[in-house]
Amino acid sequence: MISLRYAAETDKQDLWQWRNDAQTRTMSLSTHEVSWVEHCDWFERVFNDEARHLLIGDNMGIACGSVRLDQTGVNAEINITVAPEHRGLGVGLALLKAAAVQAQLIGLKKLTAVIRPANKASKVIFERAGYTACGQGETTEHFEFDLGAL
Repeated sequence: MISLRYAAETDKQDLWQWRNDAQTRTMSLSTHEVSWVEHCDWFERVFNDEARHLLIGDNMGIACGSVRLDQTGVNAEINITVAPEHRGLGVGLALLKAAAVQAQLIGLKKLTAVIRPANKASKVIFERAGYTACGQGETTEHFEFDLGAL
């Protein structure tokens, strides 16, 4: 059973390693390797921004991924990362389900995801979680989830 908790300073290194994992970078919108200094700056900005919710997926005391909700009003863009050693185990879908519950607790009404077309695994889990395609950009596909449907 995966639960979510807010990120803490002690999660900073795991988040940095997950972000710089080669497969994560390949599937991310931003594919460059992030330096420790860049990551620390990003972490502080996100950590101190009330409109950004950085959550850690926890599976029996073990961090297995992250969810970030970037809130605008009653909507948010969702981003997930599955820790490399937890891929292929259903963690992504579990993170999305837990994130929907957390988003409702925050008072959100809709979640949107922006995914690279090549990231087929993410598209599959977002669709399994109930997200629907709602358009595309030049290099991205967009999905949304109405939290009122829960």
